[in-house]
Amino acid sequence: MTRRVMVRNLFGESRSPRWYDSQDGRFSPMHKKSWAAFATGALAVATLAVGSPSANAVDVYSSLVNYKSGRCLSLEGGGGTANGTNAIIWSCNGGYEQYWFHATPSGEIRNLKSGKCLSLASGGGTANGTEVILWTCNGAAEQRWDYSGAHQWYNTKAGKCMSTAGGGGTANGTKVIIYNCLGSDEQHWDYAG
Repeated sequence: MTRRVMVRNLFGESRSPRWYDSQDGRFSPMHKKSWAAFATGALAVATLAVGSPSANAVDVYSSLVNYKSGRCLSLEGGGGTANGTNAIIWSCNGGYEQYWFHATPSGEIRNLKSGKCLSLASGGGTANGTEVILWTCNGAAEQRWDYSGAHQWYNTKAGKCMSTAGGGGTANGTKVIIYNCLGSDEQHWDYAG
C-alpha cells in the first residue's frame, strides 16, 4: 500500500513530499505533477477532516525535541525497527527514525522509519523507570499517549510522562522512560516543525 507523507524538518519547513510504500518501507520523491496533485489533495483532505476525523490521507511527521537535552526522540541501534527497540535521545540529524506522528483518536505515536508505535516495556509496565520501546501498533492501552499543554507526553495506561533516564540524562543514547509527571525539563518535548 502506498500512502503520502509529509516530513517537516527542524526549521519547520517541509521536506520534499514523498510517496511511502508501507509494504517495503521505501521512499521515493514525488514528481512536480504529483506534487501539484498532492498539494491540492492535502487541502481537500484538510477541509474534509473537520467533518470527518477519520480522514487521514496525509500524515505529517515531525521530530520531537527534548527540552533539557536539545536532542531528538530516536531509536537505539542507529534507528532499529525490531519490536523491543529502545526509544532514546540522540543528536537531531534528520534521519527517518527521528520523525513521529501522533495518530488521533487512537493516541498512538508512530515512527516514520518503522511504521511501529511507541509502547511500554515489560508487557506494558507502569512503574517509574519503565522503558519506552518500539512495538507493532496494536491499539493496546500502553500505546496511547496524550500531549498536554505543558509539552508532556502522558501515557494513559501508566498515568506517567515520557522522560529521560538517569534523573534527566542528556547524553546521546540516553533511554527514554516513563516517570511521575513532574513538569521538569527532561519531561518537556517540543515539536520541531
